[in-house]
Amino acid sequence: MAEPWFDDYAEGEDEIQIDEYDITASRQYHTWFDWTRNNANTFFAMFGDGFKGHMAKVIDGDENLAKSISDFMEIGRERNRLVHQDYGSFFLEKTAEEIFASYASALLFVEFIPKALRDYSKAILVEPSE
Repeated sequence: MAEPWFDDYAEGEDEIQIDEYDITASRQYHTWFDWTRNNANTFFAMFGDGFKGHMAKVIDGDENLAKSISDFMEIGRERNRLVHQDYGSFFLEKTAEEIFASYASALLFVEFIPKALRDYSKAILVEPSE
């Protein structure tokens, strides 16, 4: 999800707080999100408080992105329930069509992340120093 951004952002990595253990070394995708919530704030915070705050503003102004994140989080939550509960007796409350619609919506978020990281990186690199 964020790897294309890392490839583009090698030179200015000190401008954004990057916890290399959290992002690159562990690569434990399931730890990047707080699946009990309907937001991606835990993920955004991995790139620093500035990026997290920036994304809060972006999401507030984009209803489709907010829904996409919510759908992404719901899919992850349902996946966790399926894997960690008795999947033989797991009851899925959505139809296949509803799941696919959530998936299609969630793709907006997944595809948006590299662009959001690049745009934010460029913006902070051109901001005048205080």
